[in-house]
Amino acid sequence: MNASTAAPQTPLKGLVVNIQHFCTEDGPGIRCIVFLKFCSLRCKWCSNPETIGRKPELAYNINKCIGKKACGRCLAPPAPEGAMYVLDGPDDRVHINWDLASECGEETTSVCPTGALYLFGHEMTVDEVLNEVDQDGPFFAESGGGIAVSGGECLLSPDFTAALLAEAHNRGINTAIETASNVPYENFEKVLPHVDFVHHDIKNMNSEKHKNWSGANSESWKT
Repeated sequence: MNASTAAPQTPLKGLVVNIQHFCTEDGPGIRCIVFLKFCSLRCKWCSNPETIGRKPELAYNINKCIGKKACGRCLAPPAPEGAMYVLDGPDDRVHINWDLASECGEETTSVCPTGALYLFGHEMTVDEVLNEVDQDGPFFAESGGGIAVSGGECLLSPDFTAALLAEAHNRGINTAIETASNVPYENFEKVLPHVDFVHHDIKNMNSEKHKNWSGANSESWKT
C-alpha cells in the first residue's frame, strides 16, 4: 500500500474533564489548565475526585432538572431500569440510583435538554483542546503564561499529553504539567521533551505516611 492509498490515521484523543481558563497558581504567568481523567493515587484530601476514574462518569445537577411532567426523558431507556426515579410528592424532579446508573454514558446524558445530566470526562482531540486554549493567547503573551496539563495524573496519558504539548509548542504556547510522578519512567521520557515547567506535587516525604494518605508508596511505583 503506497502513501496515496493509505487509510487516514484516527486523531489521537484524550479524556478531558475540564478546561479552566485564567489560572494564576499553576506555573508562571496566567495559565489555561487542561484536566485529564485517571489517577493512580487516592489522596484523602483530593479536590478533584471526578478525575480519578479512567472512564467517563455520570454527573447530575438536580437544580437544572425540570421534572417528570415537563420532561421525564431520562426515565426511559437507554438508562437502566430504576437508575432514574421520582419520589412521591409534589416535587417531580428526577433522583439517581448511583449503583444502577454507574454505567450510564453519553446516550443517557444526551436526552437531557437542560444539561442536568452530564458526564465527567469527554474525548477531545489535540486540536479541539488547543483551539479552546488559544482563546487565552493575549493573556499568555502579556503574563508569560501558557497551557498547564493536570488531572488526575496527566502522565498516565503520556501519548496524548506529549502530543498536546508538542503542538502547543508549535503554536508558540509555553507548556507546564502538574504531576505527582507515580508513573513509569517511560511516561516521563515521552512527555518531558515538550515541557517548559514542571509543577511537582510531593504528597509526603515519609513513605509510610505517603501510602496512608495517598494509597501508594512514595519510593517506587509499579504498573
